[in-house]
Amino acid sequence: MTSLVHSRSLVAQIRKGKLRIDETLDLHGLDQNTAFQRVRAACTHTADRSRLLLVITGKGRDILRSQLPRWLEHPSIEPRLIDFAEARPEHGGSGAFYIRLRKSTTPRKTLE
Repeated sequence: MTSLVHSRSLVAQIRKGKLRIDETLDLHGLDQNTAFQRVRAACTHTADRSRLLLVITGKGRDILRSQLPRWLEHPSIEPRLIDFAEARPEHGGSGAFYIRLRKSTTPRKTLE
């Protein structure tokens, strides 16, 4: 498993308008298991159409916020991850994260 990259350049690219948020996932009010399942689904199933996710964990008791970086190391998520960063204030600041995903690597059909 490779180490995750917490990227300042990701935030800079968003600030400069070079990247746009494709999808937002709000985890407010969810328990840890449900929140993890939603993050995993978003990272594994939406990578075909979404490259940049905004995941809102909330600031509250800090449980989901502290777990998110660990969830990104999960074997079903980590191979699809490019980098992540804490969101800018206008997108939730310390209560949210940007997650940038690789393009899906589904094999193309070949003509026989």
